[in-house]
Amino acid sequence: MYNPTKAAKYDIKVFQLSNSETYSISKMEVYVKKQNEGRNITMNNRFISYPLVEDLFKQMLTAN
Repeated sequence: MYNPTKAAKYDIKVFQLSNSETYSISKMEVYVKKQNEGRNITMNNRFISYPLVEDLFKQMLTAN
């Protein structure tokens, strides 16, 4: 049964290097404790790009 008040089993920590004047992101890294577990990342099409999908695929992650 779905319980919306229960804490999520998985979460994502993102580190990013940003320019505070132009609000642009120079570098971003998604941190996960355990690597290469074949996780699936779901995101809005506004944030997805072909190079990102290629990089995720190299790390055994998928995106939709």
